[in-house]
Amino acid sequence: MTTFTDHSELIDALGGAAKVAAAPDVATLPVNVRAWAARNRIPPEYWPGVILLAVEKNLPVTAEWLMQTTPPRRRPAQEAQAA
Repeated sequence: MTTFTDHSELIDALGGAAKVAAAPDVATLPVNVRAWAARNRIPPEYWPGVILLAVEKNLPVTAEWLMQTTPPRRRPAQEAQAA
């Protein structure tokens, strides 16, 4: 069984950016999916399509898992403090 712990690994387990982007219920550009992987954050509006793709591949992905593994967004003030 394929194991993954975050959104970036999930994208890899689903076949990579091109496969995820081409899924009918995701329907976006591969560059967008690569950006999700780089940020380790799949936008919530794409979760239903990602979940359907995961079900097709027998991967245990739920909205709850996606929610629990979504890192918080960094706000501009946080980015300035981190620099």
